[in-house]
Amino acid sequence: MTLLHARDHGGDGPPLVLLHGAGRSLADWDASAALLTAEHRVLAVDLPGHGRSPGISPWTIPAVVWDVADTMDAYGMPAAVVVGHSLGGLVAVEYARAYAGAVLAAVNLDGFW
Repeated sequence: MTLLHARDHGGDGPPLVLLHGAGRSLADWDASAALLTAEHRVLAVDLPGHGRSPGISPWTIPAVVWDVADTMDAYGMPAAVVVGHSLGGLVAVEYARAYAGAVLAAVNLDGFW
């Protein structure tokens, strides 16, 4: 199990997980997260090898999805709306495919697929 670095912004309501783009970090979501906590519990996550999260080898989408799932479980978010930008959008969509029963929705903002 690999836990990724995450920032729990708190809030009430349906859980929302935010994933950043390639070469970025969870800090990209700070301004948006502050607005979203009025209606959601918000968790921003550093993808593997980004921000303060450990790297993984090999870096594959299935491995990243697994690490995101482990991190969500550790924060008590077994089901969530997963939102990602760019690379994070790709991960959000693949998370939805892998964990269809645990995803309330997946949003890909300007993503790859």
